[in-house]
Amino acid sequence: MQADAPNTSPSGVDSPFDSPRRRSPTWGWAWELLAMTANVGSIAAVVAILVTMDNRPLTDWNFFLSIAATIAIFGMAAKSAAAFAIGGYVKASRGPLGSLVLLARRPLGLASIAAVVTLLALGFETFV
Repeated sequence: MQADAPNTSPSGVDSPFDSPRRRSPTWGWAWELLAMTANVGSIAAVVAILVTMDNRPLTDWNFFLSIAATIAIFGMAAKSAAAFAIGGYVKASRGPLGSLVLLARRPLGLASIAAVVTLLALGFETFV
């Protein structure tokens, strides 16, 4: 009698739930980590642009988009990447209202941190 292959079910058919990606504990967070990396990179780009162009005339800006448009694009990319990463964790991913309800009804924990970040994203969008 031969032993079944590790990725086959007793019926001999491969199960999609037994793939190496499914079994790896770190694979589930890969997209969220990539999104947070994009978030940090976008914020770093905004800071770099602002530091570089501080007290310089607008004629020194040679990019095909204006400074305001470039910062708005990076700001929206940062917010979208953060929303994706946080949405993967927060159970009440219903926006600011869901975050307020989560903070009011649940004990403090990791989900509360994500709810606070969701609420702070409102201010981030305004200041960008």
